[in-house]
Amino acid sequence: MKEQNNANHMRIDRGWTVAAIILLGWTVSILIGLGSLIKNYILNMNNAEYAGMFIENFATFLLPLSAIMFVWIGFLKLRAYAKKLQDRIIKQEENFRHFVMTGKQLNPSLSISQIVALRFAGDNEFLALSEKAVQENLTNKEIKVLITNWKADYNRV
Repeated sequence: MKEQNNANHMRIDRGWTVAAIILLGWTVSILIGLGSLIKNYILNMNNAEYAGMFIENFATFLLPLSAIMFVWIGFLKLRAYAKKLQDRIIKQEENFRHFVMTGKQLNPSLSISQIVALRFAGDNEFLALSEKAVQENLTNKEIKVLITNWKADYNRV
């Protein structure tokens, strides 16, 4: 990772930003298209029935669709933010648990997914599994298979 400093410390969620720009652009182009259709409708009154029906169907379908997509993408991003926050909290909890048991912090080479998996290990096997996870580079699924004394987690969403 790049070293953080005052010039580069801010983060922008590019996925959310790109999706929002695309949806807003789409909505604006729909509105511009509607304006153009209304103008053509007024100028060409001889085909008024078809133009009016087309404008009504166009607006009725596409504008709510863009709003639904915007809300859905927002929902997915908020869920991702909550999960990332939970992972950070779990990392701190397990780091504290390890510190209480050993007087040392967790090995920094453990990944977040490994630490989340170690959360389920009982105190009697937590230290051995955390060392084994580092030495053998175990995946979270492999760690969970090795756990014999499960510590339940009813708080994870």
